[in-house]
Amino acid sequence: MKSLFTTILVSTITLVQAQFSNEVADSLQKILEAALPPGHLNPGAVMNIYVPGEYNWSGAAGYSVSGTTTGIVAKTAVNTDHFRVGSLTKLMVATSVLLLEETGQLSITDDISLYLRSSLINDTIQSSTGVTIEQLLNHTSGIANAAANQTCQQDALSDLTRFFSLEEAVNCGASQGEEFVPGSSWSYSNTNYTLLAMIIEEVTGQELKTYLQTNIFVPLNLQDTYVPESNELTEDHLGCYWQVGFPFGLVDMSIVSPSLYKGWADVVSTTEDLTRFLEALLGEQIISEASLSKMEAPNPESSNYGLGMELYTINPDGYQGHSGEVGNTSGLFYSNLSTNLIPNGYYISYNFTYQGASSLVDVDQKVYTYLKDLEASPAGFLEGQEGAQVDVYPNPTSGIININTN
Repeated sequence: MKSLFTTILVSTITLVQAQFSNEVADSLQKILEAALPPGHLNPGAVMNIYVPGEYNWSGAAGYSVSGTTTGIVAKTAVNTDHFRVGSLTKLMVATSVLLLEETGQLSITDDISLYLRSSLINDTIQSSTGVTIEQLLNHTSGIANAAANQTCQQDALSDLTRFFSLEEAVNCGASQGEEFVPGSSWSYSNTNYTLLAMIIEEVTGQELKTYLQTNIFVPLNLQDTYVPESNELTEDHLGCYWQVGFPFGLVDMSIVSPSLYKGWADVVSTTEDLTRFLEALLGEQIISEASLSKMEAPNPESSNYGLGMELYTINPDGYQGHSGEVGNTSGLFYSNLSTNLIPNGYYISYNFTYQGASSLVDVDQKVYTYLKDLEASPAGFLEGQEGAQVDVYPNPTSGIININTN
């Protein structure tokens, strides 16, 4: 029988990788810096641009917070700073629900009454017809948004470290009354994802954060992504500032109970971890092609929202992912822009320290236009740099070899 192995004699291989040229990197940095508002308290931002299999750039601007403090500036922001990702969490929770459907633990067409206690359904939610898991995912449930409840909002802002149970959060939304008959219209509601958190915990017997850690964060090696245990973030991070208005004015939300956001905005991450998550999701490394197709299909009542995923176009390329605000502004998107320089689209993730940043105009559209226009003047787009060293051993060999790279 002919041997399948070949004798190899190699000492060291040095891979050559490409990176954005200094000119391109400087231009992306200027876009990020220009998006910081003049005169705003402690402005800071981080951003990552990744062209799959090709190029990667990360940048930072302004200021961030060092360790467990309030949002008082303590350092210059760097691209590895952590931040509260806001409603980007919804994309992860929706992924979890579809993963549970794939394993036969639920169906998104199920009525939520199969998983939630009858008193919550009948006495608190009081929908005029049954509500399905799918209607929670795509915001067609008609259950009002807890964030629109002014009394609950003032209670939260008066004591940001107060613990909120999932039941309290549901009541803050549902007590406002049904917005519309389930399935008949669309309205964005954080309450939907509070209910999804309850369903995930009921089905799995685990806390939501444990399920996310076990089934998404660890398998994807997202070492800088987690749901915080305490009100303060211990590592260097971006602060959170929200101009609420009377009687609160500017609110520093850098220290806040994660219970306030459970299920819809409680994850902490970095730009590169978020990019890695979305690439894995769209690459069908977490859920199947069939499940991803469900997520990407806009529901009949909203042209730009699927199952936990926002769906847009920019001139006229597809743009999908999710945005978020929790006293700050975040975004995580994939553009299917296709040019000779960027043949497989690109990913963008970012965070700004203040709620209300005009990210779509100042970041998303400007980055898209800049990268698309590079096709007209590609000179200087890339630079080569020495990359990882690869060691082959034993060497020489006529059997199995090991390859190690940094």
